[in-house]
Amino acid sequence: MQSKKDSAHPEGVWKQIWECFSIPKINFFFWTLFQNKILTGENLCKRNIAGPHRCVFCKKALETSAHIFLECEFAQKTWTSFLAGLNVRSPANCSIIEMFLSWKARYPHRIAAKSLWSKVWVAAPKYVC
Repeated sequence: MQSKKDSAHPEGVWKQIWECFSIPKINFFFWTLFQNKILTGENLCKRNIAGPHRCVFCKKALETSAHIFLECEFAQKTWTSFLAGLNVRSPANCSIIEMFLSWKARYPHRIAAKSLWSKVWVAAPKYVC
């Protein structure tokens, strides 16, 4: 496990991932996503594992975490559809970490910090990913 000192991520991000209102399987996936350890085409190439390394959705780019969850046309349509009724703009030009850390501020209305809706909103990007 990484110490806070040599972690490449802002302090407290791990706490936000693990204490967020979601099931452990989702938290674990998001934790591995933040560490860039999910088996994308890019990571398979680094391990010299043969296979399709292009995005399975658009076939236009190397399959990276950022591409799959934020940059791909499919990902952008997914985010747009999810956020359309809430008058919140889709995340763009940011990393997954930046999107997650700024997510609470994207909420379209003012909500109580300890409310159920606040917890659901903070967990939402995990479920969309």
